[in-house]
Amino acid sequence: MSKKAWAVALTAPAAALISLSGLATTASATSAPTTLTVVPNVWATWQDNFNPFAGTNSVSGTLGNIYETLFYFDNTTGKQFDLLGKSFTFSNGNKTLTVNLQPKAKWTDGKPFTAQDVVFTFDELKKYPDADTNGIWQQLSSVKAEGNYKVVFQFKQPNIPFAEQYVLGGTYIVPQHEWANLGDPAKAKITHDKAIGTGPFKLMSFSTQDVKYEANPSYYNGAPKVQILSYPAYATNQAADLALASGQIQYAGINIPDIQNTFVAANTKPIQAITTGLRRFKF
Repeated sequence: MSKKAWAVALTAPAAALISLSGLATTASATSAPTTLTVVPNVWATWQDNFNPFAGTNSVSGTLGNIYETLFYFDNTTGKQFDLLGKSFTFSNGNKTLTVNLQPKAKWTDGKPFTAQDVVFTFDELKKYPDADTNGIWQQLSSVKAEGNYKVVFQFKQPNIPFAEQYVLGGTYIVPQHEWANLGDPAKAKITHDKAIGTGPFKLMSFSTQDVKYEANPSYYNGAPKVQILSYPAYATNQAADLALASGQIQYAGINIPDIQNTFVAANTKPIQAITTGLRRFKF
Protein backbone atom coordinates (compact mmCIF):
# COMPACT_ATOMS: atom_id res chain seq x y z
CA MET A 1 0.00 0.00 0.00
CA SER A 2 1.24 3.47 -0.88
CA LYS A 3 0.57 6.38 1.41
CA LYS A 4 1.55 9.99 1.46
CA ALA A 5 3.54 11.68 4.23
CA TRP A 6 2.54 15.30 4.47
CA ALA A 7 4.90 18.19 5.27
CA VAL A 8 3.50 20.56 7.85
CA ALA A 9 5.46 23.56 6.66
CA LEU A 10 4.01 23.62 3.18
CA THR A 11 0.95 21.49 2.88
CA ALA A 12 -1.06 23.80 5.11
CA PRO A 13 0.75 27.12 4.86
CA ALA A 14 -0.67 28.83 7.89
CA ALA A 15 -0.32 25.66 9.94
CA ALA A 16 3.40 25.74 9.28
CA LEU A 17 4.20 28.20 12.01
CA ILE A 18 1.84 26.57 14.47
CA SER A 19 3.22 23.07 13.97
CA LEU A 20 6.85 24.06 13.70
CA SER A 21 6.66 26.21 16.78
CA GLY A 22 5.01 23.41 18.74
CA LEU A 23 7.60 20.91 17.62
CA ALA A 24 10.52 23.23 18.25
CA THR A 25 9.63 23.89 21.86
CA THR A 26 10.56 20.30 22.73
CA ALA A 27 14.05 20.61 21.26
CA SER A 28 17.04 21.35 23.45
CA ALA A 29 19.07 24.46 22.75
CA THR A 30 22.22 23.95 20.71
CA SER A 31 24.89 26.25 19.37
CA ALA A 32 24.34 25.10 15.78
CA PRO A 33 21.31 26.38 13.85
CA THR A 34 18.30 24.07 13.89
CA THR A 35 17.66 23.02 10.28
CA LEU A 36 14.56 21.17 9.08
CA THR A 37 14.70 19.64 5.60
CA VAL A 38 11.34 19.65 3.83
CA VAL A 39 10.26 18.03 0.56
CA PRO A 40 6.55 18.77 0.03
CA ASN A 41 6.57 17.44 -3.54
CA VAL A 42 8.88 16.28 -6.30
CA TRP A 43 10.48 18.93 -8.51
CA ALA A 44 13.64 18.42 -10.57
CA THR A 45 14.57 22.09 -10.24
CA TRP A 46 13.17 25.22 -8.61
CA GLN A 47 12.15 28.22 -10.69
CA ASP A 48 12.90 31.63 -9.21
CA ASN A 49 9.23 32.47 -8.66
CA PHE A 50 7.97 33.68 -5.27
CA ASN A 51 4.70 35.17 -6.49
CA PRO A 52 1.86 34.11 -4.12
CA PHE A 53 -0.64 34.54 -6.98
CA ALA A 54 1.22 32.13 -9.25
CA GLY A 55 -0.43 29.03 -7.81
CA THR A 56 1.61 25.85 -8.12
CA ASN A 57 4.21 27.70 -10.18
CA SER A 58 5.56 29.46 -7.11
CA VAL A 59 8.38 27.97 -5.04
CA SER A 60 7.26 25.80 -2.13
CA GLY A 61 7.25 27.88 1.04
CA THR A 62 6.11 31.06 -0.69
CA LEU A 63 2.71 30.66 0.94
CA GLY A 64 2.81 30.62 4.71
CA ASN A 65 6.54 31.00 5.21
CA ILE A 66 6.77 34.40 3.48
CA TYR A 67 3.26 35.63 2.69
CA GLU A 68 0.34 35.28 5.07
CA THR A 69 -3.42 35.43 5.12
CA LEU A 70 -5.42 37.35 7.73
CA PHE A 71 -6.43 34.20 9.63
CA TYR A 72 -6.04 30.45 9.45
CA PHE A 73 -9.00 28.14 10.01
CA ASP A 74 -8.24 24.53 10.88
CA ASN A 75 -10.96 22.48 9.21
CA THR A 76 -10.04 19.43 11.28
CA THR A 77 -10.35 20.94 14.75
CA GLY A 78 -12.46 23.98 13.97
CA LYS A 79 -9.88 26.22 15.62
CA GLN A 80 -9.11 29.73 14.41
CA PHE A 81 -5.58 31.09 14.42
CA ASP A 82 -4.96 34.82 14.23
CA LEU A 83 -2.29 35.88 11.75
CA LEU A 84 -2.36 39.36 10.20
CA GLY A 85 -5.84 39.76 11.63
CA LYS A 86 -6.42 39.93 15.40
CA SER A 87 -10.20 39.70 15.40
CA PHE A 88 -13.23 40.05 13.13
CA THR A 89 -16.96 40.63 13.42
CA PHE A 90 -19.94 40.38 11.10
CA SER A 91 -22.74 42.95 11.18
CA ASN A 92 -25.44 44.43 8.93
CA GLY A 93 -27.15 41.08 8.48
CA ASN A 94 -23.72 39.46 7.98
CA LYS A 95 -23.05 41.58 4.90
CA THR A 96 -20.40 43.72 6.64
CA LEU A 97 -17.15 42.18 7.85
CA THR A 98 -14.86 44.26 10.06
CA VAL A 99 -11.31 43.04 10.66
CA ASN A 100 -8.93 44.38 13.27
CA LEU A 101 -5.34 43.94 12.18
CA GLN A 102 -2.10 43.02 13.90
CA PRO A 103 -0.30 46.30 14.72
CA LYS A 104 3.02 44.57 15.48
CA ALA A 105 3.39 43.05 12.02
CA LYS A 106 6.14 44.32 9.74
CA TRP A 107 7.32 43.48 6.26
CA THR A 108 10.71 41.84 6.15
CA ASP A 109 12.22 45.01 4.66
CA GLY A 110 11.35 46.73 7.94
CA LYS A 111 8.36 48.73 6.75
CA PRO A 112 5.11 48.54 8.75
CA PHE A 113 2.19 46.40 7.68
CA THR A 114 -1.06 48.44 7.58
CA ALA A 115 -4.66 48.31 6.43
CA GLN A 116 -3.59 49.98 3.20
CA ASP A 117 -1.71 46.79 2.25
CA VAL A 118 -4.86 44.73 2.75
CA VAL A 119 -7.04 47.10 0.73
CA PHE A 120 -4.40 47.27 -2.01
CA THR A 121 -4.24 43.46 -2.27
CA PHE A 122 -7.99 43.08 -2.67
CA ASP A 123 -8.24 46.04 -5.05
CA GLU A 124 -5.60 44.42 -7.25
CA LEU A 125 -7.74 41.30 -7.47
CA LYS A 126 -10.66 43.46 -8.58
CA LYS A 127 -8.56 45.35 -11.13
CA TYR A 128 -7.09 42.14 -12.57
CA PRO A 129 -9.80 39.44 -12.53
CA ASP A 130 -7.42 36.74 -13.79
CA ALA A 131 -5.68 36.97 -10.40
CA ASP A 132 -8.99 36.54 -8.55
CA THR A 133 -9.02 32.77 -8.88
CA ASN A 134 -11.42 32.34 -5.95
CA GLY A 135 -14.03 34.71 -7.37
CA ILE A 136 -13.84 37.02 -4.36
CA TRP A 137 -15.21 40.03 -6.21
CA GLN A 138 -18.28 38.08 -7.23
CA GLN A 139 -19.16 38.24 -3.54
CA LEU A 140 -17.60 41.54 -2.42
CA SER A 141 -18.88 45.02 -3.20
CA SER A 142 -16.16 47.07 -1.48
CA VAL A 143 -13.08 46.98 0.78
CA LYS A 144 -12.10 50.07 2.76
CA ALA A 145 -9.54 50.95 5.43
CA GLU A 146 -10.56 52.69 8.62
CA GLY A 147 -7.31 53.99 10.01
CA ASN A 148 -4.13 51.93 9.86
CA TYR A 149 -5.35 48.75 11.53
CA LYS A 150 -8.97 48.18 10.58
CA VAL A 151 -10.48 46.99 7.29
CA VAL A 152 -14.17 46.83 6.43
CA PHE A 153 -15.44 44.41 3.77
CA GLN A 154 -18.92 44.84 2.29
CA PHE A 155 -20.55 41.79 0.71
CA LYS A 156 -23.34 41.74 -1.86
CA GLN A 157 -25.07 38.97 0.05
CA PRO A 158 -24.28 37.32 3.41
CA ASN A 159 -21.98 34.34 3.00
CA ILE A 160 -19.97 33.65 6.15
CA PRO A 161 -18.42 30.35 4.98
CA PHE A 162 -17.11 32.02 1.82
CA ALA A 163 -15.83 35.00 3.78
CA GLU A 164 -13.90 32.82 6.19
CA GLN A 165 -12.47 30.43 3.62
CA TYR A 166 -11.49 32.85 0.86
CA VAL A 167 -11.41 36.41 2.21
CA LEU A 168 -10.04 35.83 5.70
CA GLY A 169 -8.23 32.53 5.21
CA GLY A 170 -7.42 32.26 1.51
CA THR A 171 -6.04 35.59 0.28
CA TYR A 172 -2.33 36.25 0.80
CA ILE A 173 -1.54 39.88 1.54
CA VAL A 174 1.26 41.62 -0.37
CA PRO A 175 3.08 44.91 0.36
CA GLN A 176 1.70 47.91 -1.51
CA HIS A 177 5.07 49.66 -1.55
CA GLU A 178 6.63 46.71 -3.42
CA TRP A 179 3.74 45.74 -5.70
CA ALA A 180 2.15 49.09 -6.64
CA ASN A 181 3.88 49.32 -10.02
CA LEU A 182 4.00 45.64 -10.96
CA GLY A 183 0.70 45.47 -12.84
CA ASP A 184 -1.28 42.24 -12.98
CA PRO A 185 -0.36 40.36 -9.77
CA ALA A 186 -0.81 36.98 -11.46
CA LYS A 187 1.92 37.91 -13.94
CA ALA A 188 4.24 39.84 -11.63
CA LYS A 189 7.89 38.77 -11.63
CA ILE A 190 8.75 38.16 -7.96
CA THR A 191 12.22 36.69 -7.71
CA HIS A 192 13.93 35.69 -4.47
CA ASP A 193 15.39 39.17 -3.94
CA LYS A 194 11.90 40.70 -4.07
CA ALA A 195 10.13 38.19 -1.82
CA ILE A 196 9.06 40.57 0.95
CA GLY A 197 6.45 39.20 3.34
CA THR A 198 5.22 39.30 6.92
CA GLY A 199 5.62 35.59 7.64
CA PRO A 200 7.65 33.62 10.19
CA PHE A 201 10.45 32.99 7.68
CA LYS A 202 12.36 34.98 5.09
CA LEU A 203 14.55 33.99 2.16
CA MET A 204 18.05 32.95 3.15
CA SER A 205 19.33 31.60 -0.18
CA PHE A 206 18.06 30.39 -3.53
CA SER A 207 19.36 28.05 -6.20
CA THR A 208 17.62 25.81 -8.69
CA GLN A 209 18.51 22.81 -6.48
CA ASP A 210 17.84 24.16 -3.00
CA VAL A 211 15.87 26.94 -1.31
CA LYS A 212 16.55 27.95 2.27
CA TYR A 213 14.41 30.07 4.58
CA GLU A 214 15.61 31.50 7.87
CA ALA A 215 13.52 32.39 10.90
CA ASN A 216 12.24 35.96 10.90
CA PRO A 217 13.57 37.47 14.16
CA SER A 218 11.01 40.28 13.98
CA TYR A 219 7.98 38.07 13.51
CA TYR A 220 5.04 39.43 15.51
CA ASN A 221 4.18 36.03 16.97
CA GLY A 222 7.78 35.41 17.97
CA ALA A 223 10.58 33.94 15.88
CA PRO A 224 10.20 30.20 15.17
CA LYS A 225 12.64 28.02 17.10
CA VAL A 226 13.32 26.09 13.91
CA GLN A 227 15.93 28.45 12.54
CA ILE A 228 16.37 27.20 8.97
CA LEU A 229 14.03 25.43 6.55
CA SER A 230 15.77 23.72 3.63
CA TYR A 231 13.87 22.68 0.49
CA PRO A 232 16.05 20.54 -1.77
CA ALA A 233 14.83 19.61 -5.24
CA TYR A 234 14.38 15.92 -6.09
CA ALA A 235 13.76 14.76 -9.64
CA THR A 236 11.98 11.51 -8.71
CA ASN A 237 9.78 10.22 -5.94
CA GLN A 238 12.13 7.24 -5.49
CA ALA A 239 15.11 9.51 -4.80
CA ALA A 240 13.09 11.47 -2.27
CA ASP A 241 11.89 8.23 -0.62
CA LEU A 242 15.48 7.07 -0.15
CA ALA A 243 16.46 10.42 1.34
CA LEU A 244 13.50 10.29 3.72
CA ALA A 245 14.30 6.74 4.82
CA SER A 246 17.94 7.67 5.48
CA GLY A 247 17.00 10.68 7.57
CA GLN A 248 18.14 13.34 5.11
CA ILE A 249 14.56 14.65 4.99
CA GLN A 250 12.46 15.32 8.09
CA TYR A 251 9.14 16.42 6.56
CA ALA A 252 7.81 15.15 3.24
CA GLY A 253 4.71 15.18 1.03
CA ILE A 254 5.70 12.30 -1.20
CA ASN A 255 4.28 8.86 -1.93
CA ILE A 256 5.83 6.11 0.20
CA PRO A 257 5.29 2.51 -1.00
CA ASP A 258 4.48 0.13 1.87
CA ILE A 259 4.91 2.89 4.43
CA GLN A 260 4.44 0.58 7.43
CA ASN A 261 7.48 -1.58 6.64
CA THR A 262 9.71 0.85 4.77
CA PHE A 263 9.33 3.81 7.10
CA VAL A 264 7.27 3.43 10.26
CA ALA A 265 8.65 0.08 11.42
CA ALA A 266 12.20 1.06 10.50
CA ASN A 267 12.02 4.34 12.39
CA THR A 268 13.28 3.77 15.93
CA LYS A 269 12.71 7.35 16.98
CA PRO A 270 9.48 8.36 18.76
CA ILE A 271 6.65 9.03 16.35
CA GLN A 272 4.73 12.18 17.13
CA ALA A 273 1.31 13.04 15.74
CA ILE A 274 0.43 16.59 14.79
CA THR A 275 -2.93 17.86 13.64
CA THR A 276 -2.74 20.22 10.70
CA GLY A 277 -5.42 21.88 8.63
CA LEU A 278 -5.41 19.00 6.15
CA ARG A 279 -5.27 15.78 8.13
CA ARG A 280 -3.76 14.03 11.10
CA PHE A 281 -0.47 12.45 10.19
CA LYS A 282 2.57 10.91 11.84
CA PHE A 283 6.28 11.48 11.35
